[in-house]
Amino acid sequence: MTMPMELLTGLALATAAVAGSVLTIIARALAVRWALLDEPVKGKLHRVATPRLGGVAIFLAYLAGVLWSWPWSRGEQVILLGGLVTFLIGLMDDLVRLPAFIKLAALALVTLALAHTGVVIHVVPHWELLNTVITLLWIVGVASAYNAMDNMNGLAAGIAVIASGIYVAVALQTYQTQWAIFAAALAGASLGFWYHNFRTGSIFMGDSGSFFLGFSLAVLGVMGGWSANPVKAWLVPILVLGVPLADLVYTVFLLKRSGTVRSWRGAIAYSGQVHLSHRLVRLGFSQAGAVLFIYLICLTVSLGALVLRGTTTMQTLLLLLQFCLILLLIGVLMQMTKRAARSRPPV
Repeated sequence: MTMPMELLTGLALATAAVAGSVLTIIARALAVRWALLDEPVKGKLHRVATPRLGGVAIFLAYLAGVLWSWPWSRGEQVILLGGLVTFLIGLMDDLVRLPAFIKLAALALVTLALAHTGVVIHVVPHWELLNTVITLLWIVGVASAYNAMDNMNGLAAGIAVIASGIYVAVALQTYQTQWAIFAAALAGASLGFWYHNFRTGSIFMGDSGSFFLGFSLAVLGVMGGWSANPVKAWLVPILVLGVPLADLVYTVFLLKRSGTVRSWRGAIAYSGQVHLSHRLVRLGFSQAGAVLFIYLICLTVSLGALVLRGTTTMQTLLLLLQFCLILLLIGVLMQMTKRAARSRPPV
C-alpha cells in the first residue's frame, strides 16, 4: 500500500534530522582525530581551532532522507549526482584550496547534465541554450550567495532549514511528492547539523556543506513545478532565497564602489566581515542575535511563497514589490545606522 505524501515527507525529515545529528557527532570526532580543523585567522570570528567536516554529515544525512523517494527518475538521479559532485568539490576545497574556475566548471557540467534531462529554467520557449545559461547563472549565484552566508554559527544551516521547509510546504500544496521528500531531506539534514553548530559552535560545515547546500537549494528552485503561471514559478525560489542573494549583491556592489577589490570575481570571493550578519554585530547585536534576526527576515520574506498559489498576477507582482521594499528598507537601515555610528561622539 502506498503511503500518504505527508507521511513520506515526515519520514524523510525525521530520518535526515536524526542521521544529521548523529553523523555530526561522528564527523566532529573524526575531524579532531585527523586534525582537520579551521584555524582562527584574521577575518574570521572564531577564536579556537574548530572541526570542519560538518558537510560530510549533512550530505550523508540528506542521502538517508531521500531514500524515501526511491525509485528515482533519470532527472532525480542527475540531481543526486550533482549533489555528490558539489559535495566532493567542496570537500577537496576544504582539504586543499581549489581555484574558483574548478568550482565553476563543476557547476557548468552538472547544469548541462540537468538540462539534458529537462531540469532547467524555462524562460524563452525553444531557446534551450539560453535557458541552460540562465540556469547556470542561477545555480552559480545561489551557490556563491550561500557560501558567503556561512560566516556565523548556525546562519547557513538555519537558512537552509527555513528555505527547505518553505519548499516542502509549497510542494505539498502542489502535490509534488518527490520534490517534497527531497526538500524535507535537505531540511532535516541541515537541522541535525544546526543543533550542534548554532548551540555550541563545536563544528563547521565547511565548503563541502555550503557548496552542496547552495547547489541543492538552487536546484530545488528549478526542479519544482511551482506554478503554471511563469511569474509565480519564478517568484517562489526568489522569495525563498532572496535574502542570501540580496546580501551577495549588496556586498559585491559595496566592495566595488569602495575600491576594496578590483574585479567582480574578487568581490564575490571576498571573505572579509562585510556581510549583513557582520553589520548587525557592529550595530550592537550579539552573534546569536544577528543570526536570529536574519532568520526572521528570511521567514518573513519567504512566507509569501505559501500564498502565491491563490493570487492573481497583479497580486503576485505586488508581493514581489513588497519583497523588494523589505530588502530596500534593510539596506537603508544599514546605511543610516552606519552613519550614526560614525557621527557618535567618543565616550
